[in-house]
Amino acid sequence: MNEIKPKFKIGDNVELKSGGPEMTISKLHMNLNISTSKFDNFTGNVDCQWFLDGKRQEELFHQDTLDIID
Repeated sequence: MNEIKPKFKIGDNVELKSGGPEMTISKLHMNLNISTSKFDNFTGNVDCQWFLDGKRQEELFHQDTLDIID
């Protein structure tokens, strides 16, 4: 099984490759290892947050759908 490496870290500013608002990475999703009861093995999914009309939005995205904003 190939381990997925995170492309981003919490706090990075990103946007969808297809366009959209500037978002911030807020969480990296990890799998729970049942034998050790610890989270490991990044799933490739991240939570992103952004503001729309003054309201905080949050959604789960796969990291391959995102680009870093410099």
